[in-house]
Amino acid sequence: GTGNNVTVSGATWYHNYLSFDGTNDYAYRTNAIYNITNEYTLEILVAPKRNTGTYQLVFNTVNHGGWDQRFVSTDIADGGFAYFISDGTNSSHITKPILDEELNKKQLVSSVLKERNFKVYNNDVYYQELNVDYDPKISKSSIYIGGASTEYYFEGEIYSIRVYNKALTEDELLHNYNYDKEKFNLE
Repeated sequence: GTGNNVTVSGATWYHNYLSFDGTNDYAYRTNAIYNITNEYTLEILVAPKRNTGTYQLVFNTVNHGGWDQRFVSTDIADGGFAYFISDGTNSSHITKPILDEELNKKQLVSSVLKERNFKVYNNDVYYQELNVDYDPKISKSSIYIGGASTEYYFEGEIYSIRVYNKALTEDELLHNYNYDKEKFNLE
């Protein structure tokens, strides 16, 4: 949406998802057309195939200038979904383990930032939150999905990515989950 079409490199498009092979597939867009401010919501409907091995980038926004700049990211690291935010100097993350029985199953993973309170959800269930003492604003960022041009490749399927420049309420998150549950047959 909003003109943020990505360039796909290697990933295979099926009826309603992109499949990433974990070895060299990714999608990207430079000069994305949105700003992440003091509030945002990131929702990704994903079916990971592995939760071990190397770090896997699922979705990342990063300011131009390098990976150490301000960013918002959802990745697979340390056996779970890792939700990261950063202001270029400080970074924070929450990791929700991916159980073996959750592999190859669709999950809606969400992160919400409002007034420096960072919350994560798995499907329609609140998981954890933390407070941050910095501002992870991002403008004119690049988007990377499923990996970068040379590393961090994700293995699995991505069905949907939604980025909001506001913090969705729990009712709005539940509405989106129920929509995805019906559309994509979530368990």
